[in-house]
Amino acid sequence: MSWDAWAAGFIDADGMIGITRQASRSGNGNYWYNVKLTASQKFLTPLQRLQGMYGGKIYTTSNRYGAWYVWSLNSKDTLPALRVMLPWLVVKKARAELAIQFLTEEVNKAAMWQQMRDLQKGETHA
Repeated sequence: MSWDAWAAGFIDADGMIGITRQASRSGNGNYWYNVKLTASQKFLTPLQRLQGMYGGKIYTTSNRYGAWYVWSLNSKDTLPALRVMLPWLVVKKARAELAIQFLTEEVNKAAMWQQMRDLQKGETHA
């Protein structure tokens, strides 16, 4: 079994591939954009496997429904993971392709951020 294929299935089911946008601290109307790859789970073991394979951080979070673990990779650290998972991704393949393009080509970051949002909306309403 390929662990990269397992990881792709895990991300398809319990993960998120996205481009985040954060306002500049200067308040000048500029934004910072970042690729983010995360997975959340009540069980720590699968997230530890992802961390061992690709790096990243694991943290805990909670809300009124309880606590869970989150594995997170940011920015260029996502690129190796996305590239090896890409052949096996199904649900989030288009998001991964967009994130890879964002990280490897000179692109309009605001337009790519909007494309990712549109992809996510289409998946939610499909």
